[in-house]
Amino acid sequence: MNVGRPRVLSADGDDSTAPLVVGLPAATSVSAPVVFASPHSGRIYPQPMMDAARIGRHTIRQSEDAFVDVLIDGAPTAGIATIAARFARAYLDVNRGPWELDPEMFADELPAYARSDSARVAAGLGVIPRTVGSDQNIYARKLTFAE
Repeated sequence: MNVGRPRVLSADGDDSTAPLVVGLPAATSVSAPVVFASPHSGRIYPQPMMDAARIGRHTIRQSEDAFVDVLIDGAPTAGIATIAARFARAYLDVNRGPWELDPEMFADELPAYARSDSARVAAGLGVIPRTVGSDQNIYARKLTFAE
């Protein structure tokens, strides 16, 4: 383990596809009962998402908390653990429930267990966001549930 430096976590060992970066304080560091999280500063926009998008990357990036991951990158050297998502918030918002899906953005019927009645979903900000910025739709077409 890369203690004291951010570590990219992936299930298959391929760091280029890892969804998260975790920074752990060195064993010799003073550790604090704090974790700095950066769930919305990821800059990975999967190609299938961009292929289905109706707006460009620059516009989609309005939903990022840009460079917060860079801001907290050195925290492990001060004894503070970090975790940062590498994928874009507009692709998947990890601060939502897994079934907070917007039925308006899907071509097919969503399963009954999909929670689609929250205020966030109504605003286009479900776990798979429908909009960015000033209510600009991300996708040019409706997605399928399988996607």
